Amino acid sequence: MDFEQARGYLFSLIDYEKKNKGPKSLEPFTHLLSISGHPELGMSNVVKVAGTKAKGSVSHMIAKAFSNAGEKTGLFTSPHLVDPRERIRLDDTPISKEDFAEIFKRIMPLIDGRRGIGTVFETLTLMSLLFFRQNNAKFSIYEAGLGGRLDATSLIPETLTVITPIGFDHTKILGNNLGKIATEKMGISKGRTNLVIARQHPLAMRAITEIIRDKKQKAFVEGIDFNYSITSVTKKGILLNFNYYKKTEPYFIPVMGRFQAQNAAIAIMTLKFLGIEQPSFDGLSIPSRFQIIHKNPDIIIDGAHNAFSLTNAIREFKYYFGKEKKKKTLVFGIMKDKKIDNIKKSLYGPFDRIIFTKPKTPRALDPFLSFTEGKTTMPLKHIEYEKDSKDALEHAMDDNSGIVFITGSFYLCGEIIEHLHLEQKLLGL
Repeated sequence: MDFEQARGYLFSLIDYEKKNKGPKSLEPFTHLLSISGHPELGMSNVVKVAGTKAKGSVSHMIAKAFSNAGEKTGLFTSPHLVDPRERIRLDDTPISKEDFAEIFKRIMPLIDGRRGIGTVFETLTLMSLLFFRQNNAKFSIYEAGLGGRLDATSLIPETLTVITPIGFDHTKILGNNLGKIATEKMGISKGRTNLVIARQHPLAMRAITEIIRDKKQKAFVEGIDFNYSITSVTKKGILLNFNYYKKTEPYFIPVMGRFQAQNAAIAIMTLKFLGIEQPSFDGLSIPSRFQIIHKNPDIIIDGAHNAFSLTNAIREFKYYFGKEKKKKTLVFGIMKDKKIDNIKKSLYGPFDRIIFTKPKTPRALDPFLSFTEGKTTMPLKHIEYEKDSKDALEHAMDDNSGIVFITGSFYLCGEIIEHLHLEQKLLGL
């Protein structure tokens, strides 16, 4: 079995991410772990990251700092942009095609013909466990999937759990109540381990506090146990002061987006708890998180896939590029399950035009619907649509001196990276 065969079989399995559904039980994955010899029980120093936004950024930051400190570190994230190997990394390098195929070949007899045992996400989770163990990773960082309580990663015993800001997303799976969503997210932590918790909405924090009290867990909470302040911002990165226990330390985070300062503070607190007193983020790159990927024209890409993240992304675009005297184009494609009425409000911005498009997934919102729904936010002559994302990109790049902002979905970001042939440069593939 080679990589292409393994990938083909993997994507023939049930994929809840594409269906925007979640599993109804952990029993199938529990069984899969059992017949695999329970590799999750042999893991050491596992950090699990759950929440609504910033999970991926925080996970990348923690993993990068561990690697910079000389510790062999595994990183499991989702979704992928172009290639499933992106999800399983060792010291910032994706699993090789050979290792991917070899590990999948070992798992295949356990799932072949057993529908419901081994979804795409569960199979990749198991593959990561086997890969990190065989490479003796000292630390393993696991980004949760859609939820927490019924997430495959919740069955991995953790050393520390991180809860990033919780908001409304995947409401068909998690509900429309922030307290209930927070309870679902907190289900990622099954034991009495310590937690690092980002600043939350009061309703979410109330639910989190009750769970912590019931489980007798200790939590390091942003705004109480640690905090941060931004001292300077450039396109090269963010300089911030991290404050905890009456101490103040400066850190440089080499990424754009002021929202990354909070993510860095969460990562720093996590790293300090786990023994990295002076973490370094040198060389940090977070794919499709407010990232400049092309010059002439300047193309900025951000996988902001809900109203919460999209508002932040457009605000940051205005901050960094709003005063530049260049034609500004927004290329926008989003999934059907997102609350388009809420998102439309975020599309007011410093754009000369919006090009709606449709990522190649059944869950994508049709560009014509985007066009008609969006026409109330801007003058009609400034709104266009291209059904194919490649055509949208080519249209957006017609002015070499302009600025193009691409956002709305990680599916769209992945397609743009492929259209520009940037997989190796941006993703290390």
